[in-house]
Amino acid sequence: MMLLKGNYESIIDPMLLAFKEVCRDDPLNREPDGSIYRHADGWGSVNIHDTIEYRKSAEPVYLAKSLEAKDGIYMIHARKTSTGEPAGVGFAHPFHGSDSENEYWLSHNGDFEKARLAEYMGKQTPMGESDSQVFFDLFIIQPGNAKEKLSQAIKIVNDLHAIKSIANLFLVSYNRISGKQSGLAYTDAPSDKAYGENSMLYSVGNKEMQAFFSSSVGYSKHFEEIGFSAIYKIPRGTIVEI
Repeated sequence: MMLLKGNYESIIDPMLLAFKEVCRDDPLNREPDGSIYRHADGWGSVNIHDTIEYRKSAEPVYLAKSLEAKDGIYMIHARKTSTGEPAGVGFAHPFHGSDSENEYWLSHNGDFEKARLAEYMGKQTPMGESDSQVFFDLFIIQPGNAKEKLSQAIKIVNDLHAIKSIANLFLVSYNRISGKQSGLAYTDAPSDKAYGENSMLYSVGNKEMQAFFSSSVGYSKHFEEIGFSAIYKIPRGTIVEI
């Protein structure tokens, strides 16, 4: 996952090359048999500037021929389908929803107990939704602004012990009335679950732009070529605004 905001056009090409490279061969993960770990099960993005461009694709992101983003806010996610979860372009992230004033897009890495979340919301486990989509349903029905909604949804999944592994979340919101754009990030795992380097989220930035990204991106030669002066680890258990 990556989430950028500001004037990032000068670095977006190497950032996207880094993203594609680590999705083709994740440097921090391997399959159980030791083979290459690929995020090959579709991808999606949202780019908000003077227009809103929302895309989903079933192809692996590293095969995509036209990836670009204009200054504003941009989020991209490449999927590695969790065991037992549905696959296909309809299940690619980010997911989109809205309330009375805002549009929202959510990307997630990790696994939720979707049956437990569906039961909490008083409905059957949906056949046509992944665990991330069910969490997004939970988010949408919470009161308040984007940060308040996300905070309450995270509290619920923690109270329900419904996080199966990590909970890495990026959220983009757009207010239809004011035009305000915002991005939020969250990373954590239950105390009894592993939380290693491959679970972490990082940030870089300056006065012009800021970027959040999954840890694997930072291991790409394309990322290293940009030459950021400092890279920061996003703290666990805290919602951070970009």
